[in-house]
Amino acid sequence: MPPCSTAGGGWATGPPASSASTSWCGLRLRRHRDVGVGLPLNALFGGLPVGGWAAIAGVVGLVLVWVQRYHAFEKFMTVLVLIKFATVVFVAILVGPDVPALLNGLVPRLPEGSTVYVLGLIGGVGGTITMAAYGYCCSRRAGRARSGCR
Repeated sequence: MPPCSTAGGGWATGPPASSASTSWCGLRLRRHRDVGVGLPLNALFGGLPVGGWAAIAGVVGLVLVWVQRYHAFEKFMTVLVLIKFATVVFVAILVGPDVPALLNGLVPRLPEGSTVYVLGLIGGVGGTITMAAYGYCCSRRAGRARSGCR
């Protein structure tokens, strides 16, 4: 079977090698859609197989695009995100964390003997960013002045 790859002029970035390649990739992607969409809907509502829920989600998406009602879908998703946020806050309050211990965790501390590792980490990250910024600085300065960076 042909691979379903997007690298190197695959079916998504260039013309497909054959209709068999396109069909094979379409079948593989359909299986992923079935799992990614149908499985959660089946777990929430049940009653239909996973593929049935995936087909319903596909038809709903097609109708939303067809009638150009993305704005309604966007509002619906905003409401779901707000519900999710409220649920997380409610569960955090329900669990009742130890607030002094939580605030104590915000105070920066280094474990015993870790100073060398922390300095190495700071130097590695800072040095990398400095080298990238230096090259950018040189290219910008070379455009404005004849001297460039030294």
